Parts: sequence; C-alpha cells; structure tokens
Amino acid sequence: MNKRKKREDTGRDPSPKELREAERILSLSPFQQKNHPTSLEVDYEKLDHVRTYGILPDYYIDRPFTCRKCGKRQIWKAKDQKWYYEEAKGNISAIAVECHECRKAKKQSNQNVSNQNVNAQKDGAPKQVPKKK
Repeated sequence: MNKRKKREDTGRDPSPKELREAERILSLSPFQQKNHPTSLEVDYEKLDHVRTYGILPDYYIDRPFTCRKCGKRQIWKAKDQKWYYEEAKGNISAIAVECHECRKAKKQSNQNVSNQNVNAQKDGAPKQVPKKK
C-alpha cells in the first residue's frame, strides 16, 4: 500500500487507469481544469524569474507524457511542475520529455564524463570536452 501511494505521488509507473484520468483532465475545458481537485494554483510572485511576452499559466494539472528515449508513459504531476517552475526557477516553457529512469541514466553518464575529465586534469593530460549528442 505504501509503495503504491508513493508511486501515485510521483507519476512514475502509472496504471492505465491513472493515465486515462490524467488524459481526461487534460481534455477538460480550462474552467473545469482550474477547478479540478488535483489542480494547483500558480504563485505568480514565485515566477518573478520568468521573462516572457507569453501568457503565464493560472494553474498546474497532471500532464501525461511519453519518454522520447524509451517510450515509457509517465505523468508529470502538478506538484512537480509547481516545484520546477516556482522553486527550482525552471524555464516556464519547459515540459517533461524524459522519464525518471532516462534522466537518471543521463545524469550518471554526465557525472562519469565529468569525473574522467577531472582525473585527466590531475594527470596533466589536456581537458577532454564531451561531445554533444
């Protein structure tokens, strides 16, 4: 039960029912989305880092997405969006495109390259710059 609750809170490995519900909410009218119990209101004072001519959102809702690397379906939860945009000061036009596992593997790969570069510098070898993929 506790493991299931944690999984629902994160949006990782959602059940087909959870995905259908997130897609249903996404298809509602903006008024219905804003008043849905799972939506979270935007705190505009925390979006002071945003410099855009575009329209800022009024609320966050759970958004289903497909990982561009592995094809896995996940849900970018409203609370995670709120944290990303308002606390981590993320780009307001950014959206989830990679699942947790693929992001974690990418971070690990980047960390390994960084460690190799540090070790090479200690040995007096020229710095290696990783190639962008």
